[in-house]
Amino acid sequence: MSEVYLKFGGKIIEELSQKIPSTLFALNELIKNAYDSFSPDVTIKIDPLRQTVIVSDHGNGMGEDDIAKLFHISRSSKIYGSLISQDGIERVTQGSKGLGFLAAFKFGDRVEWVTCKNNIRSRFSLKKSTLVDKEDLSDTKINVITDSCERKGTEIIIHSSDRIIEELLEDLKDDRMIEKLVATIQDESFEIKVDIENQKNKYSTGRLVWLCCINRLQHTKPLSPDEFMPYVPSPVFQAT
Repeated sequence: MSEVYLKFGGKIIEELSQKIPSTLFALNELIKNAYDSFSPDVTIKIDPLRQTVIVSDHGNGMGEDDIAKLFHISRSSKIYGSLISQDGIERVTQGSKGLGFLAAFKFGDRVEWVTCKNNIRSRFSLKKSTLVDKEDLSDTKINVITDSCERKGTEIIIHSSDRIIEELLEDLKDDRMIEKLVATIQDESFEIKVDIENQKNKYSTGRLVWLCCINRLQHTKPLSPDEFMPYVPSPVFQAT
């Protein structure tokens, strides 16, 4: 009896990347990964001059096993909606699609990862065009360079193009779209920040909550004198 093996041509990477419907959807996936890693925040920095999109967090980071899972296409160990806890913080799992690095490829051809976990920093990178040209992806090796570090978290540096950056900025031109993005996950223990280089306005979950409070105050009808509750001093502060 003879045996044959499954092979996957590199063009499947391109096809799967195209299945991600929009840049905002891809950003949402990267935000969810940061949230599921128990990061207190995630920052999306867009630099049109350098043609980069950088997504950084202060979560658990990735070790060797986590990196291997990142490149296991369409496979995820996470269960959407399941309750997870760490250091007294509870969260509901957001990611589960196994999109991993495909979401990053939505913004550019070359992606670099720098991630720190358990005082070990791992650096690795991939080019989508190189993968797409391969006849068989099963023998693809990814070099991971390691050294020591004191912090934890992950930074994804995506080398984009003028066209893609312009499309992304067009999507984010409307303040309401950015506000929708920073409100992707509503959790007091997690903040989403969007920083567009050379743009005056900065966006974050905290700023959005503050603006909502101001807006409510501006649209709240003032109380009439008859509607004020009478002040009753607490017994603690009453004179004896």
